[in-house]
Amino acid sequence: MSASNFTILLSGRVRPLSNCLGRLMKLPLLVSFTLISSYAFAQEQDTCRNGLFPSYSDVQYAEISSDHGRRVHFREDTKNCPESDTCQKKAYLVDGDKILIAQTTEQWACAWYFGKQQEFVGWLPRNAIKKLQLKSPTIQDWIGTWRPITGNNEIKIFRSKTGKLSASGIAYWYGGKNSYNTDIVHTGELGGEAAPNGNKLTFGNKQEEYECAADMQLVYGNLIVSDNGNCGGMNVRFDDVYRRRF
Repeated sequence: MSASNFTILLSGRVRPLSNCLGRLMKLPLLVSFTLISSYAFAQEQDTCRNGLFPSYSDVQYAEISSDHGRRVHFREDTKNCPESDTCQKKAYLVDGDKILIAQTTEQWACAWYFGKQQEFVGWLPRNAIKKLQLKSPTIQDWIGTWRPITGNNEIKIFRSKTGKLSASGIAYWYGGKNSYNTDIVHTGELGGEAAPNGNKLTFGNKQEEYECAADMQLVYGNLIVSDNGNCGGMNVRFDDVYRRRF
């Protein structure tokens, strides 16, 4: 019997081998892609860093609840962390400090804290955290000039003539010096008009392949921004936590 006449049972139907080879050859690739995707998802679930923090969809507001002045230290998200005592960072919080909470596990919460000159991000024990009720912001709460604690990104939000909110933003990525010893600077822009839905606001359409789009969450004066990677030059992102500078 020639190869062209050989048949194989696939998906409950008898088909010529020539029709099935292409589908069979794709199976290892599909399995590999599935394994890689699962591994990447598992890694993201174990990650608590400032770069990924803005991408979490439901950021909450909370405070530290610690008796007798006990210090609550941040913990790393590296191997064997945050459970191991070796994961403990020097940075710590005390009773009453306000934080943002992203993803949580049974015992740990990924937290963001604004210091005077920088942010601190890491795992904190859930038993030392008290979540606070989230208030729905007014239109006026969104309006202003927003900047992160470090870097030169800026987003201006203002009321449009239609009564919705408009945004005008600029973001930067600095890549050192080129061969002519001049600065390598990539820039990006964000704009559009939208209406808030509770404490969330989306500019642009993420379904459009090349359109710049950004999701925003406003949590007690903290504007958490995550874009779709289409808002400018290479490595330019608006992803960060901003505060209003008026």
